[in-house]
Amino acid sequence: SQSLNENEINKLLGILSSDGVYAMWVYAMDKFKDKKEKIENLLKNVNKFVNVEIKNDTVNNQYFQTLAQDLNKLLFMKELLEKVLIYARYHKRAMGKQK
Repeated sequence: SQSLNENEINKLLGILSSDGVYAMWVYAMDKFKDKKEKIENLLKNVNKFVNVEIKNDTVNNQYFQTLAQDLNKLLFMKELLEKVLIYARYHKRAMGKQK
């Protein structure tokens, strides 16, 4: 499956900024069904810095419940995701201009 386009990245950023990490994940799982694996991999990779246990190697509601129990980790996850998505958006723009 292909990567997220700039519009999809912008939507995720908007939801993340206004409604938080869990809302972004729920939206992504609903709207980008064909890209679920990419979204889950993004969260797993960012989680390497946040260090919340992912049971059965699956990002699910249990993961977000555990994450939400530590406000510092939750806010750190949100901040990291914002940075990653912003850089992804810049990357998409740069790649678009190279064509």
